[in-house]
Amino acid sequence: MKERIAPSVQAREGEVPLASISTVLSTKLTPPSLSSGQIERQRLMAQLAGWRTHRLTVITAPAGYGKSTLAAQCVHAIESHSPAAFRVAWLTLDAADDEPAQLLACLAAALAAGIPASAATAASFINQNRVQAALHALLVGLEHSPAPLLVVLDDFHHIRTPAAQQVVASAVERSPASCRWMVLTRHAPPAKLIGKLRVQDQLLELNAGAFHLSHTEIDALVARFAEVDLDAAAIDLLAQRVQGWIAAVHLVLLSLNRIEGGPMLRTAPNLLGHLREGNRLLAEYLTAEVLTALPDSLRAFLLQCSILDRLHSDLCRAVTGQEDSAFLLEQAMEEQLFIRALAADGEWYELHQLFRDL
Repeated sequence: MKERIAPSVQAREGEVPLASISTVLSTKLTPPSLSSGQIERQRLMAQLAGWRTHRLTVITAPAGYGKSTLAAQCVHAIESHSPAAFRVAWLTLDAADDEPAQLLACLAAALAAGIPASAATAASFINQNRVQAALHALLVGLEHSPAPLLVVLDDFHHIRTPAAQQVVASAVERSPASCRWMVLTRHAPPAKLIGKLRVQDQLLELNAGAFHLSHTEIDALVARFAEVDLDAAAIDLLAQRVQGWIAAVHLVLLSLNRIEGGPMLRTAPNLLGHLREGNRLLAEYLTAEVLTALPDSLRAFLLQCSILDRLHSDLCRAVTGQEDSAFLLEQAMEEQLFIRALAADGEWYELHQLFRDL
């Protein structure tokens, strides 16, 4: 396995010390580990293979759809089959990185093993708060990198401020042709990042719809739980209800696995009853990962609208009394809050059934 790009390179004698990037946690620079219990998403991997021919790949889906796992499987495939063809730099972002200097420090740390001299120079400029100079130093390093590079930015939805988003947009636009970028995000990516590349056919996009789970994939997940047995109709029902949300499949199966009484063949009706009664594990996950991070106004709006089979701004306004219902629906779409547009005109929407049930 090739050496992964990480911030382990120390400043050589005479170089500027990597003071501003040496404190970046190694866990931010390592893809999530792959366990034997994860299924192979061959169809998704085939779609993702286009990253090699596009400057930027953007994977957009709500929490728990398997974005990071898919990208980690892609990285594993690179390391296993073509380690000489591409080096990989992985960076998991968080809310503290939503500032240009801090973001560049993290990016320099992720690139340090591949372009150590340029990372050291960038660190020096960051310490002087010279953001553009630091970015230029990294781009020069990428230009002279001995091997093509794939840079993966996980949890990009934490980068919300225009200045920080511009840093990434500039890095992607100005990086050499040998550099590829992959962005994983829960929110719709900013236009400044994707607009020009989409026109140039240099953008590969995967959204929540691409993560649809097939009967075979869910059957493979069920097989990993000794106490769970679903008939074909129940598996089809689960596939319909989760709509590609793989974390929900795992939590539902885990919940069924904990029910006392030993193995039991579950049909579609009694599985539906289990889902309707409420899955505590699923509720805990959604509360922790999604609901607590929402503004009170948006959370209350979604709660009131969850009684509706379909959402329209006029209908939501009648139910909630919110005059800005159109804006709140658009905000929910941008935040990827388990909601999808039912038509290209974006007037009618639908909440994910399990999210709506909660």
